[in-house]
Amino acid sequence: MGGGNPFTAFTGMSGFFMSAVLPANPVKVGDTWTKDYDQTNPDGTGAVHVTSKSKYLRDETVNGTKSAVVETTSSSTIDTTIDMSKAAGAQSNTGLLPGGGQLQSIAIKGTVTSDVTTWIDPNGHRIVKSHQTGTDDATMTINLSASGAQSIPGLTGPISIKGDQTADLKPA
Repeated sequence: MGGGNPFTAFTGMSGFFMSAVLPANPVKVGDTWTKDYDQTNPDGTGAVHVTSKSKYLRDETVNGTKSAVVETTSSSTIDTTIDMSKAAGAQSNTGLLPGGGQLQSIAIKGTVTSDVTTWIDPNGHRIVKSHQTGTDDATMTINLSASGAQSIPGLTGPISIKGDQTADLKPA
């Protein structure tokens, strides 16, 4: 995970932190809308619950493209356990650990907040630019087979995951 976000690596949540949550109906400048949704865990149990509030701030031109500027603030709660026998590439986990131990599951519980401003080209149906800030606060627990736990003591956790993040997508 060096330099990456553990939530992206272990929950697959990367996509919705870098763009606005769009409305179901047409809106005009100044309108707000909310949306709550769940992302279930396809590789185990649990889900990520997201509560978001968005506002159409203004229209702005970016590199000659008229764009709708939308801000979305969101708060997410995470309570998932990834079963490594179901995860993509599960066969590659066999024998990964010293002593022949196996990684069996990874549990993550916590919260993520995000504030994203997105410039959207309504005619081209694309993101022109995006600025995101957020915070992570969670714990991760790793479940190893008995031989894995003996060969790497102390790895199981709970491991604290806390941090702030900022990301910008800008046109080339």
